[in-house]
Amino acid sequence: MGVRNAIETVSRELAQRKSKIYIHGDIIHNPHVIETLNKKGLEQYTDLTEVPDGSCFAIRTHGIPYEEYRNLKQSAEKIVNLCCPRVTRIQSIIKKANLSENFIIICGYKDHPEVISLQSYAHNGFAVINSSEMINALPSADHYLVISQTTFDEELFNTIREVAEKKFNQKVTIMNTICSATHDRQKHLANLLSEKNITKLVVVGGKNSSNTKRLAEIGKSRDIVTFHIEQSSELPVKAFNESDYVAVTAGASTPDSMIEDVVNRLKVISDSFKNQGSY
Repeated sequence: MGVRNAIETVSRELAQRKSKIYIHGDIIHNPHVIETLNKKGLEQYTDLTEVPDGSCFAIRTHGIPYEEYRNLKQSAEKIVNLCCPRVTRIQSIIKKANLSENFIIICGYKDHPEVISLQSYAHNGFAVINSSEMINALPSADHYLVISQTTFDEELFNTIREVAEKKFNQKVTIMNTICSATHDRQKHLANLLSEKNITKLVVVGGKNSSNTKRLAEIGKSRDIVTFHIEQSSELPVKAFNESDYVAVTAGASTPDSMIEDVVNRLKVISDSFKNQGSY
């Protein structure tokens, strides 16, 4: 929902303004969507001082650090906030936790833009962890709040939850802030691969997308031949056999049109076996 809303909103703004809109980093983890929006006038920046004052800025779906948002408010002519509502909710949770001087434990990956945004709101200290073993290295605090990156692995989060509850007992509050869409995708894929005789899995989405990579990992962990691709042209045609039973899934930031292209390409491959015996 957050991704679809961001793309529709920024596309509408670009069409209305007919001038550049600046954004810090990638709007989403999908290079083909980014390329399309860049051609329409969305331009990435890394240094705010290099952007003319009075420009229009967009805040990416992952959010931006708190200080950068403050600076934007001073220099921007207009701000188009594309931050996913689920990310905004976690920012608010951290702000509220600051009032009780909680030490914030973020389950995620430190270089991910969403995590960089979230940690900037944790004014009483924070740690970013992606394993239960990392809990042992955390500093002492009166109380802890455990949250997660919206696209974090739910099985791993639950493992961390168990260790944190055992170690900190009454001194910890745990909130599962994983996006429901991420949760549902992972759960449904795992169930599908368990119930059906799937021989190959095709995952469509950005190579640097956390939630997309996790879907590919689910397939590989079950010893299913898995292809993580960004577009239909990457399908390894000769890798498929007539007897294959193929599952297709996609990351949260993958447009429907790209998924349809992949499915249609697979249908062509399937039909070729029926018509010719080989592709």
